[in-house]
Amino acid sequence: MTLREDGTFWLFVATTILPGLFAVQSRDAMKGVIWLSLSLIGVAALFLLLGSTVLLLFQLIIYVGAVTVLYVWGVMLMRTEIMETAD
Repeated sequence: MTLREDGTFWLFVATTILPGLFAVQSRDAMKGVIWLSLSLIGVAALFLLLGSTVLLLFQLIIYVGAVTVLYVWGVMLMRTEIMETAD
């Protein structure tokens, strides 16, 4: 591996791990979902480095796309129920 490839790898590792830690420590659920989606994009970038375009596309379409939308929908639904019970 060259120095450029090493730097790219460690950049994508940091893009995966740091947002994951922020997602776990976030108190706001919506911010946690955003951090989680950034972490999943980092995993997709690591698949790109491995040369696996099929796994890259699955990661982007299924996890970053569909699962993140499902989490956002669930958070929005929870907030509506919390607002209704507060009234």
